[in-house]
Amino acid sequence: MTHYAKGCLYILGSILLWAFFPTISKLSLSELPPIISYCITVACAGGFFLLLVAKNNRWQELKDRRVLKDSFFAAIFISVLFYGLYFYGLQYTEAGSASIIALSEVLWTFLLFNVWKKEFIDGQKILGIILMLLAAILALSQNTVHLNIGEFIIFFGTAFAPFGNFYQKRARTYASSETILFLRSVFSVPLLLIISFAIGERIGGNISNNIILLLILNGFFLAGLSKIFWLEGITRISVTIAQGLHSFTPVLTLITAFLILSEIPNPYQVASLIPALIGIRLLFSEKKLKNV
Repeated sequence: MTHYAKGCLYILGSILLWAFFPTISKLSLSELPPIISYCITVACAGGFFLLLVAKNNRWQELKDRRVLKDSFFAAIFISVLFYGLYFYGLQYTEAGSASIIALSEVLWTFLLFNVWKKEFIDGQKILGIILMLLAAILALSQNTVHLNIGEFIIFFGTAFAPFGNFYQKRARTYASSETILFLRSVFSVPLLLIISFAIGERIGGNISNNIILLLILNGFFLAGLSKIFWLEGITRISVTIAQGLHSFTPVLTLITAFLILSEIPNPYQVASLIPALIGIRLLFSEKKLKNV
């Protein structure tokens, strides 16, 4: 298997896991405010990454100033600014509308990596990305989108994610994925706690055992293992191509929501599978690949 194909498989593994994240998060938000819920999820993910750091004896990497610096900036741009603003914006808009707005991350990624940083991507891959975006938009097309403050907040937040991916990808050249993600969690948790306190979020009453189990599941597997797959993937393929593949996640989320929450997909969502499958085929093809 080629380096590029391995990268695509890692991204697909990340997609399959991350597709469950909105559904599981929706269940957990029934008892917790959004930022606190996300903060606990990040803390659980940090525990998962710590176990991997210990298992693989990566302690020496924690002393590397380059790893510390890049992991800190990745935490700021991704965990705090991107996901923090995303979860905060969800208070003012529907999840479907938020998903559509969040697709703008592909645009910001293209502008950063392929326009500013001059990272090569051929026309076939660009077409594949467009088809993936079309699939996600089509899947959510029956959601009424009226731009409000929440959607502006989410749109603003997506602009920060590519910068975080830039620092993560650079850090991966001299440290392991588990080390980078562990440090990202360590930096993120106290900052998220400060933000949740500043905006007045509080935990009311007791948290049920089911919610605790959901948060652990979210942290260890969905925000944990999926992020290792993501980081391993973007070290092998273009971040823009990875984001193009990841734009199919909302379609898979519809399936998980149907299986877990009994939310029935509409015909537009079923039709979205056509451009999505074509887009995946184009992005997987290495025929025109020159330099990713």
